[in-house]
Amino acid sequence: MVEETINFLTSEHQPHLALPTTNKVFCPRCGAPLSPNDTICPMCGMKISRPQQPVGTLQQPVNPPTTPQMSQQPPQQPPQLLTCPNCGHSLDDPTLKYCPICGFNLEAARRRLMPAMAKRSFEYYGRKQKFFSFEGYNIEGVPFLAGLLILLGVWNFFACIMSLTGGLAIWIPGFPAGPYGVGSEPTSVAIFYLVMASLLIFSALGLLMVKTPAFYASLLVAIILVPLSIFQIIYATTGSFPSTPSGTHQMDNILMGLVGIFTSFGIILQSLRTQRYFLGAGRP
Repeated sequence: MVEETINFLTSEHQPHLALPTTNKVFCPRCGAPLSPNDTICPMCGMKISRPQQPVGTLQQPVNPPTTPQMSQQPPQQPPQLLTCPNCGHSLDDPTLKYCPICGFNLEAARRRLMPAMAKRSFEYYGRKQKFFSFEGYNIEGVPFLAGLLILLGVWNFFACIMSLTGGLAIWIPGFPAGPYGVGSEPTSVAIFYLVMASLLIFSALGLLMVKTPAFYASLLVAIILVPLSIFQIIYATTGSFPSTPSGTHQMDNILMGLVGIFTSFGIILQSLRTQRYFLGAGRP
């Protein structure tokens, strides 16, 4: 009776909504239909775990003890949008993240509609919603991208500390010259690398929470570091490095430039690989 009421309300009174009524398997994260052999969701990249079948045994399978959590009904799928709520365009693919005509965020519209559907079906996506979900751990390629950002963030934090203590003399274009004419002014360099380290680490956490602004922030930092690293290597190979109490510091700039170039290119390539999970495959 409840299911008939839900179908009546969504199909007739709200024609742009419909609940899936087939026996197909859907992704528990984005609701995309899955084929029997899929191990990764083709839409959002979530890893799909399937139960293993017993092989080579003649004994009866032992039924595990039932718990209240195991005896619950499978989670209800989120409503599918048949038309764009913004422009009314008919959607051939109900799993699109963005309307191909007007660019309207369809995934956000589905999330806004879920509480209303939950009042009718007495269930909200089958689980309690959390503010810090970190569901990016289950998305293909995202943990590796977040790891690169954290690694580069730790390296920048190390450069910040070493610049303050005089262990490194890093040159940054446009910054005041440092002591003995080597590198840039240590405090300015330390502040720069502290900001970069914080931005990289917070971007990594945002990626694990599947936040689109974090994707843009990480890509922006990587793009900025590429020319900066190239300029540091050029400065190290062509500039003058007078001897200071802590050394000449020529290798400091070469090392910072090489690390910045390699990690930045890794971040950019991995971002291109995972961008569909943050920007949507159907966005024009």
